[in-house]
Amino acid sequence: MTTDDVSANSVANSERAADHEQTDEHEHFKPVGTMFILAMFVVALIMLWASVYLILLSRGVTT
Repeated sequence: MTTDDVSANSVANSERAADHEQTDEHEHFKPVGTMFILAMFVVALIMLWASVYLILLSRGVTT
């Protein structure tokens, strides 16, 4: 085995390792932005319902 063969094998191994790392990143992807938007939507929904509830309480309508 020559040094060219060894360097070609090491390049091929490093490419396979890089492909494996990309696969791991895709498998463990965490949608942080999506979760943030979803949380903001839930907070807005709760605030809107709370405002309607407070308006109903101020008008004396509870049932």
